[in-house]
Amino acid sequence: IDDSPEGRFIDVVLAGANALQSQITGRKTSKVMEQKAKTGWWPGQAPIGYQNVTNPHPTSSSDKRIVIPDPKTAPLITQMLKLYSTSTFTIKTLTKKISVFGLHNRQGQSLKESAIHHCLSNPFYYGALPWRGTLLKGNHEPLIDQPTWSICQQIMADHNRHAHRKRKHNYLLRGFLYCHDCDSRYWA
Repeated sequence: IDDSPEGRFIDVVLAGANALQSQITGRKTSKVMEQKAKTGWWPGQAPIGYQNVTNPHPTSSSDKRIVIPDPKTAPLITQMLKLYSTSTFTIKTLTKKISVFGLHNRQGQSLKESAIHHCLSNPFYYGALPWRGTLLKGNHEPLIDQPTWSICQQIMADHNRHAHRKRKHNYLLRGFLYCHDCDSRYWA
């Protein structure tokens, strides 16, 4: 296609058609994932402690690939949640303790504090399926009971309530202003 007005017009039309096709594919994928979540099966990569496997006895297209506990890491996640529920560990000390037990990510590296925090706050571990701001009933096997998970949430809230975070810079209205579009905090 040349650099003439007609050639540039054809470029724009082709780019628009490609963008449309990409958006249609994205919409179809999103609908399939939502349908799978509504039937109780996790539609994505399994969290730490679980693994994605092919279901040997599928009953529908939604349960061809399912999530089951990973025999190596599931007991360690359960132990981590139970240890934290005793209220004798901070996330930092729990991270050190659990790395000694051998809990690693999929790449074989020790988990960071942020990954431990995510595990502690993920309702997936007690059998719920978090999907687009709602909790659905999951069909996967829970690694912990809901009361223990709730205790972990209370402990994290208590630990964070009076936290003193040392900042390099202190900005006016830090932590009070939120974006109207994405509901995230503003930062400098």
